Amino acid sequence: MTHLEQKILNCYTKAMKGILQAIRNDYDSSTHSFRYAGEAMMKALIYKQYGEGDGHKIIKGMLDSGRQPTGTVRNLSYFELLNIVKSLTLVSRDITDILEKVSLLANSHGSHDPNGRALSETEKEENLEQAIGYCEKITDAMYAAVGKTKPAELTKAYRERIVDESLMNRLNSEDYQGIIQSLDNFNPQTRYVLISPMSFDGESRQQLNMLRNKHW
Repeated sequence: MTHLEQKILNCYTKAMKGILQAIRNDYDSSTHSFRYAGEAMMKALIYKQYGEGDGHKIIKGMLDSGRQPTGTVRNLSYFELLNIVKSLTLVSRDITDILEKVSLLANSHGSHDPNGRALSETEKEENLEQAIGYCEKITDAMYAAVGKTKPAELTKAYRERIVDESLMNRLNSEDYQGIIQSLDNFNPQTRYVLISPMSFDGESRQQLNMLRNKHW
């Protein structure tokens, strides 16, 4: 799977997961999933624009948007990715504005307003509906930019608020496999540290075994 294909899958998976979480009224998790979908979408646009090699180096901070070496290696932040997308006009201004709004929804103190006031259930429902609409526009723009058809399951999820949980289990497995593939790019001369939760919820034994078999 190419980096571009992986980011398209990541965007799709996070969008579907965000809709499922919204159906369950999990406000914080849903808005963060939509933000992750936006981040994956921007990375897909960069891979489409620059190709696999330079696209990867730009996302890793090794090259700037003009393909000039930066002398550093670091993952670009959400807003650094957004600045590249804006500067190259990879999508319309409406879409970049939506990418900003999705991030604000995810980062505005979760289920509280900026003043710390807890949002009412009605306010959270309204924000979730708004976030779902934003994410639909983000995914539509991505599929249009990369020249691919939006999956029927995603259209159904947006329109009918129905997500097949067996499909989500498969998508999560594919998404997890992408993480494992990324670990294969680790520098063998560098020592890495895995920071993990005390317990795992939703990961299969096979997924955990793949992670365990890496050299940490």
